[in-house]
Amino acid sequence: MNMIPVVQRTDSRLISVQHVFLRLFCSRSDPKKYSKTVFLPKTGFPLRVNGKKKVENELEIQKKAKFLGLYDWQRENNKGENYVLHDGPPYANGKVHLGHAVNKVLKDITVRYKVLKGFRVHYAPGWDCHGLPIELKALKSTHNTSQKHSSLDIRKTAREYARHALETQRHSFKRWGLLADWNNFYTTYSPTYVANQLQFFYSLYEKGLVFQDYKPVFWSPSNRTALAEAELEYNQEHVSPSVYVKFELITIPESIKFWVDIHTPVYALIWTTTPWTLPANKAICYSSYQQYCIVKSQKTGDHYLIAENVIPDLEKRIETKLDVVKTFEGSSLQGASYCHPLYKSIEFPLVEGQHVTMSKGTGLVHTAPNHGLEDYLIAQEHKLPIGECFVDEQGCFNEKAISEIIGKDVLGEGNEAVLSLIQNHIVHQGTLVHSYPYDWRSKRPVVIRASQQWFIDLEKLRHEAKKCLEEVQVFPLSMKHMLEAQLEKRPHWCISRQRAWGVPIPVFFAGPEKRTVISRPIVDHLSHLVLTYGTDIWWSLSQHELLPREVLQKSGLLETEEYQKGEDIMDIWLDSGISWMNVLPDPKIADLYLEGTDQIRGWFQSSLLTSVALRGKSPYKNIFVHGFILDQNGLKMSKSVGNVIDPEVLTDGGKDIKHDPPYGADVLRWWVASHACHYDNVHAASHVIKESAENVQKVRNTLRFLLGSLHGFIYSLHKCELKDMELLDLHMLHLIHQLNQTVTESYDQIQYNHVIFQLIRFVTADVSSYYCHLIKHRLYCHEKNSVTRRACQTTLFHLLDTVCRLFAPVLPHLVEEVFLHHPDSELAQKGIFRTGWVKCSEEWYNPEVNKTMELATSVRNVVNKAAVNLNPRELDVLIHTSGSLLTELKKLQSEIKTSESSLCEFLQVSHVLLTDQPPSLLPEDSSVQHGSVKFYSTGGRMEEVNFTVVLFPAEKALCGRCRRYTANSLAHPCQYCLDVLGSQWKE
Repeated sequence: MNMIPVVQRTDSRLISVQHVFLRLFCSRSDPKKYSKTVFLPKTGFPLRVNGKKKVENELEIQKKAKFLGLYDWQRENNKGENYVLHDGPPYANGKVHLGHAVNKVLKDITVRYKVLKGFRVHYAPGWDCHGLPIELKALKSTHNTSQKHSSLDIRKTAREYARHALETQRHSFKRWGLLADWNNFYTTYSPTYVANQLQFFYSLYEKGLVFQDYKPVFWSPSNRTALAEAELEYNQEHVSPSVYVKFELITIPESIKFWVDIHTPVYALIWTTTPWTLPANKAICYSSYQQYCIVKSQKTGDHYLIAENVIPDLEKRIETKLDVVKTFEGSSLQGASYCHPLYKSIEFPLVEGQHVTMSKGTGLVHTAPNHGLEDYLIAQEHKLPIGECFVDEQGCFNEKAISEIIGKDVLGEGNEAVLSLIQNHIVHQGTLVHSYPYDWRSKRPVVIRASQQWFIDLEKLRHEAKKCLEEVQVFPLSMKHMLEAQLEKRPHWCISRQRAWGVPIPVFFAGPEKRTVISRPIVDHLSHLVLTYGTDIWWSLSQHELLPREVLQKSGLLETEEYQKGEDIMDIWLDSGISWMNVLPDPKIADLYLEGTDQIRGWFQSSLLTSVALRGKSPYKNIFVHGFILDQNGLKMSKSVGNVIDPEVLTDGGKDIKHDPPYGADVLRWWVASHACHYDNVHAASHVIKESAENVQKVRNTLRFLLGSLHGFIYSLHKCELKDMELLDLHMLHLIHQLNQTVTESYDQIQYNHVIFQLIRFVTADVSSYYCHLIKHRLYCHEKNSVTRRACQTTLFHLLDTVCRLFAPVLPHLVEEVFLHHPDSELAQKGIFRTGWVKCSEEWYNPEVNKTMELATSVRNVVNKAAVNLNPRELDVLIHTSGSLLTELKKLQSEIKTSESSLCEFLQVSHVLLTDQPPSLLPEDSSVQHGSVKFYSTGGRMEEVNFTVVLFPAEKALCGRCRRYTANSLAHPCQYCLDVLGSQWKE
């Protein structure tokens, strides 16, 4: 085998000294000598925009790029199908918070992506404007309580408060760059919306889905109104009494009586954490399928009836041994009865209950139908008298209760008073820390209290709603199971509230027996009045105006009878739940509902139930569920705790700019996309926001370089065909093609965190560190209109265009700013959102080029390992290999030795000698590294090919223009640069 001499040198020490001298000499050369002959990036696009200038800049971009006109433009100009994202209305009760930012930005990313894809997007923003929180805040602003205001005064104040909050929030949403139909937003307090809601109520009533009943409901004593399940939050640290109470049996079944002395009393032992409900006890429940027993207390001698399974736990609690007298099936308790310590002359039954479990307590369940949902169903099943409720609207015992407890707060001194009255029947007393429902508005505990309310019958809707839900795609899938579970266990939906700020339930009551009066003519008339005079008519107009003679006649009602209008309003979850009916275009089905996890039992459910009730189908095709915001310690954000991050301070800065710098809307959007696009709770902290800002700046830096590199490039005139491109360019186009595919899939799956991860990795690794780094020689030093330079500019054009479009839904301000500086005047004028999604040619997909570049990368890794701590530009490299690897590398360099090949560009060295001959006569300061690669050959066979790389100091002098060691002398540029300079070169 022939040996290839690398250098004709005998004194390697002299060679090394010579190169040191050359480098020292070159470092003193004039760097400005060739500055006008190279094509450095040039653009007016600023590298950084900081401080208040950032806010001004984004607002100016919104104006120049016509953010507010984009919604109407895409409705008129996009030719794709309709895409409907229905906005779950935020509550109009104050300034925006970080939760608003998460929800709205995720929606906006979706909307902007669909616009870019050519869809005609329907997205009408809305606000939920009724309800107790607004009413209370409005009253608080007047420095008075609701008792001192008429209903009309309350409604006027609440309406103005909601309107102001709505406008404040709308201003913030626009500041974040949200794309929406801002000229046609909806509100639940508008006359049209309210009129439609009245009609909806009657339609449900007509179908038999709405009924009024005296039933236990969640009741807020602090706000004096019924609550729905969705209006509760559970306090895990609530402390309740934990009491074991004995009730003496009166009737003992024959099968048990034999085992107990006739003169020995037997007590049914129950456990409760709500002793205030004991005065309302009507029964004790047992399970027919469990083992029960009579036990004797060694401490007191008392005989207790309890479940066998609870004996060990009960012995620990009451600190005594329990001897089992007799064990029997629970079914043996049929017919048993007991007396109540507060009502000794009344006999109460023991009844079977399917809800009885052995997980806690005694296996016997105290049952008070006025104060428990399951208790109420037991009473209905066994035809037990429910009786009157002893608890008033303020959560105090009323005058119908026994005298000793009247007026006492049931959750406070009322509990203590009841325990005092039954002291002789308490077997054990303590406390229990457990989860307990609270009013999510007042943050105060609720009670379950029977009252006359209006309900939607979910038993008639549940099966059909679950069936409709089967066809809905939920992201993530686990949330679908949760939605189904919530739907399955939800009781009747209580839709009435005892307040003033809302939509009235349009019913009247006739005669002393208070018969319910409602009809289509009545509701039609009320709807007409609302549209004519406004939404206060129920409170502002007289009875005669609400029920005129002609309406009574149409309804078949007597004019002589007295009618009294109802005082309840509708649940605000019903208000927002029918938004699909008021907002969505035909066929009134949204492509997407996107909300937080709290809406699993809120808006997702209320929308589904109302739609199924009225028309038997779901109002949405897809649901996306995101998480809540927590601080860096995992705590819920709260103003009282002081851990709140104000999104307006985040975007526009605080009073102290150094402490709270303005990051801009795009940093907020980046943070949301990268951290909040999943159903887990999202941790927000200043260092996370800062990291987001740094990443946005990295993207900005790269886009600026791409813009500057395209200075003077006009795509229609200067573009290069694929056949004329270097392999490095073709590889970049291949990577662009693959990136577009994976990022588009992530957008389609609403995985915006994956979008960010893929894009930032691509920008920092494939663009900045790879392609842009490698092509600088071609870009700066090749002849301006050379094919090689135009090829990399063509690639840079596609790179800039693709990266901008892929980032556009997340960073609309940044990409529109880039397009305002775009060298293509047409693109600069239209902007990115009016020119569509990524335009990737299938010809860019080139796995063969990708294979070649992956093999070349393996070689480069070995070169870099050998050149650690050295500047590759100061080196020449010899690559010795054979077979398939040599064939692949020759695609990058056809000559044996050159300084102008794609392989030189790729390795960033001054010369490459590519040979199948082993080297000889290596200088002492050379470095030799061996490597191997495995790959599939063209025939599909796995090959392993070895190679050797030899690095040694560059043989030639530094070229003052291209900064490579390719010149024959320090006084002259290299031959390539001389050819480019032509007549410009002067000694």
